[in-house]
Amino acid sequence: MRSIVQRREVAWLKAILLSVAYVLLYVLLDHVSDIHNLQHSEVTPWSPNIALMIAVAMYYGAGVAPLTILTPGISEIILRGAAPLGIPVIGAVVCIGCTYTASGILLRRLQRNYSQPTIRWFAILSVVIAGSALLEAVLYPLVLIQSGELRAGSYLTAVRIDWVGDMNGIITLLPLVLILRSGEAGKLREIRSNVWLLALQTASLACAFLIAFRDSWGDPTAANYTPFYLLFLPIIWIALRWGAGVTAIALAALQIGIVAFVAKHNMPESFLAIQVLMVLLAGTGLFMGISVSENARFSILMRSKDEELSGLNARMAVSEMNSAIGHELNNPLAALVNYLRSASMMLELPTLDRPLLQSALDKAYAEATRSVNVVKKLREFFRSGVVRRQPLEPKRLATEVITAMQIKFRKASIAVVLEAAADLPLVEADPLQLSMVLQNLLANAYDAVYDLEPRRVRVAVVVTRRANDVIFTVEDSGPGIPEPLRDRLFRPIDSAKPAGMGLGLAICRSLVEANDGRIWLARSGADGTCIAFSIPVAMREVNEVQV
Repeated sequence: MRSIVQRREVAWLKAILLSVAYVLLYVLLDHVSDIHNLQHSEVTPWSPNIALMIAVAMYYGAGVAPLTILTPGISEIILRGAAPLGIPVIGAVVCIGCTYTASGILLRRLQRNYSQPTIRWFAILSVVIAGSALLEAVLYPLVLIQSGELRAGSYLTAVRIDWVGDMNGIITLLPLVLILRSGEAGKLREIRSNVWLLALQTASLACAFLIAFRDSWGDPTAANYTPFYLLFLPIIWIALRWGAGVTAIALAALQIGIVAFVAKHNMPESFLAIQVLMVLLAGTGLFMGISVSENARFSILMRSKDEELSGLNARMAVSEMNSAIGHELNNPLAALVNYLRSASMMLELPTLDRPLLQSALDKAYAEATRSVNVVKKLREFFRSGVVRRQPLEPKRLATEVITAMQIKFRKASIAVVLEAAADLPLVEADPLQLSMVLQNLLANAYDAVYDLEPRRVRVAVVVTRRANDVIFTVEDSGPGIPEPLRDRLFRPIDSAKPAGMGLGLAICRSLVEANDGRIWLARSGADGTCIAFSIPVAMREVNEVQV
């Protein structure tokens, strides 16, 4: 009992310390961002404290909502000496605290679907950030006007500055926190092996910064001209090479450099223009960086899937080849029995012919060795496996397989068409095995149309529903399957390809049947081939239809 109480006391103490640290850090960021503020109000063109608030709300959820909501009011009291129940404090709590806390909680819920940053994740993040920043920028200046801290004629200017400042603070710091928290596998190792390249990119960014902001180091000729576009080049270079994580760090460092060295040399309007360009630069860099990171993860996933499919292919090939190689074991074992029986009979003779007996034993030994080698080869290829069924979306499965084979088809200038019926039900099957079936059928379609004229080429995957089954059909416009092979197309060692082993469609049949499905040749002729297979609808879907 005492240990439970002690743990609770430690937890409470930790929560209190973290809360105090958050409030102090928020106030500190609010203080350092007090640059070119409008009429000595809290409206500034850079608000990193907002990014901190959203990050905390996203990480801890609704449990910290009271703290994050009240913190802007606390900052008003500490930094600007506002009355605890005055209009500025209440306005900061309602407009800033409530708006951005709600945004953080909303982003926390939306982020559950994304273990790693993706383009869709970034789009959702951008929309939520832009919407919440605009809402706060519209409301908060009204509070400042009501309290007398802001003139009514400056309302639109305040909205513009507040929106740009909050957007800038959020987009340059929040993605950095989120991306670094999710991590990028192997990125640190890659950076360590390419330190010189990162150093060169850092130097190029520093040079672009010095050229773009020459007035910050005393060049009077640059007062009216800032070639900000130069900063896009190193940021894009970093994004294309390293992905999202390093790009987010570079953007945050660049923003800090602008605030530290550029703000004091610019008038409020010109600095606001720089911050607008910084928002565009951050959006561009993060979009490209996340695209590169997402593509890298997709490539790793595809390689992993290829390895899994290759292993499954080897297992199923062995399963289908059992009947074909049976004689490889039967023959040596039968010969071994005969040689041993002969040796036994020789031992029963009155006179023992030792050379003949030795010859029989040597031959028996050779046949035994041959049997061992056959079994050894089987064990090298065979690995035990089970059918791991799970609910699958038919259209998504077909799309993933087509995407995985897109490079092969694209090199041959062959387009694969996917035709899927609307509202397809889930199926219950092993995703890896069904992927292998579709890949085999698409590979056959590829071979069938490879030598055709481009205008005659057609490869399509059609997904439809029939009663309690989902039908996957792979069509091609090839020359068709020879008539003698059609009746035994799915048997092993029968192939329509000159160099084929006759195992591909046999493996497909085994995989489909292992998932309670059926595969058949729908049609084949001079205008092409169509092979279809069915997979049962998930039982839940069937029960819903029956009800």
